[in-house]
Amino acid sequence: MGCPVELWKWSGSNWSLWPVSGGIPNLCSFSAAFDRTQNSLVLTGTAYPGNVPSYRTWSFDGTAWTETVPSKPLRARQGHTSVFDSKRGELLSFGGFLATSYTAIRELVRRSGTSLSIDPGT
Repeated sequence: MGCPVELWKWSGSNWSLWPVSGGIPNLCSFSAAFDRTQNSLVLTGTAYPGNVPSYRTWSFDGTAWTETVPSKPLRARQGHTSVFDSKRGELLSFGGFLATSYTAIRELVRRSGTSLSIDPGT
């Protein structure tokens, strides 16, 4: 299972498809935010390698995509939101639903540089 993803860029007056060498990560139900400390666009979402949902985080520096691999697997989610916290210099992804059961998730995923951590929800 896969979801087609396209990357578009704004020139100031027109939108155009941005061809990316090596392709774009095949994520479903992703969210995006710009990480100002890493100067990159970050996508967080669910991939389906072997039809098994898994949470993935990819960053784009304007040239290539790089995956941030967590030290332990994170639960696949959809309907979550990502924002950049400029005060702490980290990207935050919150909420959504489990990709397998649609159960609400109330945990916060923090991306600081290239490391990922989870703050359990209350």
